Amino acid sequence: LLILFGLMSSSLRSLIILGTVLLVALIIHLVKILRGHIHSSAAIWALISAAIVLGAGFLLFILFGFSHLSLAGVNGLIDSHMEYNWRTWRLIQAYFFTGSGLGVYPMVLSTYNLLIQVPFIPHAESTFLQVWIEQGLLGLIAFIWLVFAFYIWIWKRRNQLNMLAAGALVSATTMLCHDLMDVSLYSTVWLPLMFVPIGLTVASTGHSPVRKLSDIWNRQRVLGAFLFIILGLVSGRKLVMPALYTNLGSIYQTRLELGQYKYPDKLVEFTRRKADYSKIEPYFRKALALDPGNVSANQRLAMLALERNDYAGAVKLLETARARDKSDPVTLQMLGSAYLGSGRLDEAYTFWSRLPDAPKKLDLEAWVRYETRGDNARVYQARNLAIKIMAEQKLKH
Repeated sequence: LLILFGLMSSSLRSLIILGTVLLVALIIHLVKILRGHIHSSAAIWALISAAIVLGAGFLLFILFGFSHLSLAGVNGLIDSHMEYNWRTWRLIQAYFFTGSGLGVYPMVLSTYNLLIQVPFIPHAESTFLQVWIEQGLLGLIAFIWLVFAFYIWIWKRRNQLNMLAAGALVSATTMLCHDLMDVSLYSTVWLPLMFVPIGLTVASTGHSPVRKLSDIWNRQRVLGAFLFIILGLVSGRKLVMPALYTNLGSIYQTRLELGQYKYPDKLVEFTRRKADYSKIEPYFRKALALDPGNVSANQRLAMLALERNDYAGAVKLLETARARDKSDPVTLQMLGSAYLGSGRLDEAYTFWSRLPDAPKKLDLEAWVRYETRGDNARVYQARNLAIKIMAEQKLKH
């Protein structure tokens, strides 16, 4: 109940989610009361449908309606929320199966997506995405399995819920709905509390005999599920293998670069200039041999090419990635960097000017990529480009 109160008071979004949960619960409760008085099953299903529509309406309002409000602290909330979910999703493509590891999301996001040198965003904007990027596909499946198992268990014992169990159930449901659009507890030291409402609901519900695992899953079902997974992997080999090679290359690259990282003396850009990538690059090459348009593999190789002054090679890789995804901000920024390094300033301006934070990023670019090498000509070009874009942005506003 304390978690419920905390979520209620944390933001307007959380309060609306709680209202949605309570409204749906109220309508379903009314259906139960009226069941004895309404003899038409169509009327009962109409009430249930109304609950679903109202709940979906509230959630759609949460996702897309805030951008039209003028309340203090609400403007721009959803834009940034959706942007960082897309950024996290794109980052997941590089760590699809294994995840990037626990507790490294801030630096992984900064290094391989935001393209800055320090941690900036502490967590994803969804617990489900946070679990996926940190613990991989199996971690996500396990988390979703837990959620479904919890609600199936509660549904089978719905007539045994007391007041404490009902309160804990509302708390757990509010938390899980909130987790679709934010990370409430998962990325903090309070992570264990995330499971308190679920455990309290189960503990407060009347007990019933426990069924043996063999009663639920017999050998034939387990074998069937296993064969289904194997067939899926074999039939989707052209999709699975490039993702797997990209995942392996990204994991080894992250371990090498972030394992040595120390600001400002050992930035990942400095590591890329000197470290041995002979055992890492082949994974990305294998991925591209099977899927030439793989965005993550092209980007990772282009990151190395930029630090080796292979600007032509970087342009080729990044243009291939852009053909697959024309709006990826990582590809756009790196293309701007590659064209700037090549001396093709018009093309560099075309891509840099599409990024709202281009002036700040270009100033960082001038320092990290060129000033640390003594390349004063490109330092001048980068900062001149930043000044030009900043002046145009001021005119637009």
